[in-house]
Amino acid sequence: MRQITEFLGSPRQLLRRSLSVWMMSASLVVLSLSSLIQAQERVVVRRGKEIVVSYSPRRNSSAVGAYAVRHLRLPDGLKVREVMSHGAIAVVSSASTVNALSAGPVEVDMVDIARECARIHAANRGLPIHCEANLVRTASRLPNDPRLNNLYGLTRMDAANAWDITTGSPEVAVAVIDTGVEYNHADLQDNIAVNTGELPGNGIDDDTNGYVDDYFGYDFYSEDGNPADEHGHGTHCAGIVGARGDNGQGVVGINWNVGILPVRVLGPDGSGSDADVAAGMYYAISRGASVLSLSLGGPSFSAVLDDAVQYAGDRGVLVVAAAGNDYGQDLDEEPSYPASLSYDNMVAVAATDSSDGLAFFSNYGPSSVHVAAPGEDILSTWIGGEFVYLNGTSMATPYVAGIAALMKAANPSLGYAAIRSGLISSSDSVEALQGKVVANGRVNAYRAVVAAVSGEIPPEPTAIPTAVPTSEPPVAMPGRARTGAVLSITSRRYGQRIIISGRIRNSSRKPLVNKIVALRCQVATTRRVRSDKDGFYAFRLSPKRRADRCFVRDEFNNRSRGVLVR
Repeated sequence: MRQITEFLGSPRQLLRRSLSVWMMSASLVVLSLSSLIQAQERVVVRRGKEIVVSYSPRRNSSAVGAYAVRHLRLPDGLKVREVMSHGAIAVVSSASTVNALSAGPVEVDMVDIARECARIHAANRGLPIHCEANLVRTASRLPNDPRLNNLYGLTRMDAANAWDITTGSPEVAVAVIDTGVEYNHADLQDNIAVNTGELPGNGIDDDTNGYVDDYFGYDFYSEDGNPADEHGHGTHCAGIVGARGDNGQGVVGINWNVGILPVRVLGPDGSGSDADVAAGMYYAISRGASVLSLSLGGPSFSAVLDDAVQYAGDRGVLVVAAAGNDYGQDLDEEPSYPASLSYDNMVAVAATDSSDGLAFFSNYGPSSVHVAAPGEDILSTWIGGEFVYLNGTSMATPYVAGIAALMKAANPSLGYAAIRSGLISSSDSVEALQGKVVANGRVNAYRAVVAAVSGEIPPEPTAIPTAVPTSEPPVAMPGRARTGAVLSITSRRYGQRIIISGRIRNSSRKPLVNKIVALRCQVATTRRVRSDKDGFYAFRLSPKRRADRCFVRDEFNNRSRGVLVR
């Protein structure tokens, strides 16, 4: 410092002599801040919300820069983390995170960075310094799988940048509940979550879990311990979740490393029963699966599937289900199950094409389908050691299940609610999906993983309510305070009767007993019942001459979605 003072004069003289340079740079500072504020984009910075302040060595005097940076005036709440050896670069962070050396990267809004930089410039009276986010740069990590370039969906979802943070973990199990999995496929075998408590092929239930020889998983369709795939669909879905990455062959899944749990519930023709699907879900949960991938569905409500999804949620398990391929059916109007089961551990998935449009075959639902993912012309593993292209929401579903697994690998402490919110809130907004899914866009693996690492997951957007036309005012119970009750509704026809039923629960998923529930339809008159000891309620209607729309409302003024009654 003494040498600098002798060469340039006192610090006060130094600042006075440099004033003209500082004033010339002021306009550049204003332009820079303006562009940052207009950008309104989110970026990733290192360890906490870091800012880098620097003085360019291309300016007239590096000594000026070194002095200026070492004597920064910082507003309240900011503190210098370190001054680099060059002497003209300072890393600034919030005072609360300045010592958090082990913290990972954090996603921040550029508007926030611009605001902090404006405060720094104001505190230093126009000092000619650069102020910007301390962005994370990484060596792009790509696997050596030869057919990587055929997987457009990974590019759309920014998987390469996600892989720079995590490529997955074998400790995170994803159950593929489907037609089975070719578990000895060369591109899958290293990622199968085998049951180490079982000795394969000895005909004994070694781990006493009730399933004989379930080393690779279990087959509920044929009731044995061999979940081999006789169709191909399940193997294709498994490859999307986690075909082994960087193994020099075939394709790569959204996870390079993961624990794929094969659960066979569908037969060689691709169909199976509700009982087998539910049993497969219970089994997968007992085996420690964090995510259940269900690329299956149908139009009718099932109590056994409803119970299985609720059971999964009670045990912290996320369920990801296909919205279906009925060529543009709106699930808000005509549900498909299990995707339409309205639990907070359910994620329903639509499919997009290579141009980020809604795939021509995909169902959707502004309030009942949560996200979209690539599902057209998807290359993945197939039986016989092969690789094929398939279309369907069945292909989009394992992509979303796989991203959920990446999030869990990046931050094992995340629960299903945070993962679901992260999947929805981190999705890329896509014009073609506005008003089609809750997220209004397609999932982004990188942004989801960054949110998982930081733990700063925004709440998911509010779903668009289902419009139910009515000529009468809504049923309301005056004088009651609104609570967080959730009401489900379904309609089924039994001979000459239509039964509309559902369940009322509180925000903790506990049934609400003896609560008044009113049925409102576009045509029928209002009816009221009370919920039973399990929170269930039901209404019997005569057959309709034409389709009607109905919903239920409780005594606290909460309401269900609408359901189409035929």
